[in-house]
Amino acid sequence: AEYMGTFRIFVQMLKAVPERIVICIDLNDEGHSLGFSLTAHATRLEIIKSSIARFICSKSRINPAHTFAIVALETTAHLLCSFTRDTQLLLNTISSLHPTGSYPSFDPKSLIYLIDDCCQLPSVVSVNNPPDYIVRVLLMYSRSRTAPQPLVMDPRCQVVLQSPSFFMDTLFTHDRIQYGDRQTAEVIQHVFNQLFALANNCHNQHYIFESGAADHNSYHALALLLAHPLQRFDQKQQSNQGQLQAIAVAKVVTAVPEVIV
Repeated sequence: AEYMGTFRIFVQMLKAVPERIVICIDLNDEGHSLGFSLTAHATRLEIIKSSIARFICSKSRINPAHTFAIVALETTAHLLCSFTRDTQLLLNTISSLHPTGSYPSFDPKSLIYLIDDCCQLPSVVSVNNPPDYIVRVLLMYSRSRTAPQPLVMDPRCQVVLQSPSFFMDTLFTHDRIQYGDRQTAEVIQHVFNQLFALANNCHNQHYIFESGAADHNSYHALALLLAHPLQRFDQKQQSNQGQLQAIAVAKVVTAVPEVIV
């Protein structure tokens, strides 16, 4: 009984740790693509914007101390909105986004440097003394045929990626793969592999999802990502019970009033 009481206190301590979430949205021209939604005539970027808006509203309800920043992904990463709890400002920033061009490459080091510039990663003293906050990158990547450049580690990247207070999750949205189209499948698989390798540089476990022409997959992925990184299961070890809990969490997202972005 004493152990369970201590465990519950510890879980509450972790739950109280605020997140600073950096939401990175790809502005490549693939965002114009139609056919991504099974239920509405919406572009890929519109689906992403809608799912992110629901994510922000839900996370803010769970813990109003969470803060969010918005980053645009082009050839490099650019900060659009600094960390804030102002939900309306965040939604307005997301609503204003639109595809800005066709980018033949993406330099992930620009994103890591941006994190280093705008976030002071807290130190973790011990398991019983959690940090004042954690930093999480939510990478929304939407280029079916353009993989991010391989990350060449340097001391600055090492400090960020190896911090116990830093997490990186990824949602890769891509073109539909037609049956028998092995060439397209191999290209998309390569992009996925590069995104996995990027996140795998992190000290902490990460979640990575992919979605090809299915809007409900994007919403489901964002529902799973509502979980606090200090409390969730390892993605590879999720049990059937964990999947059922994720479906229950998904109802929280759909319960948020519709946000037009």
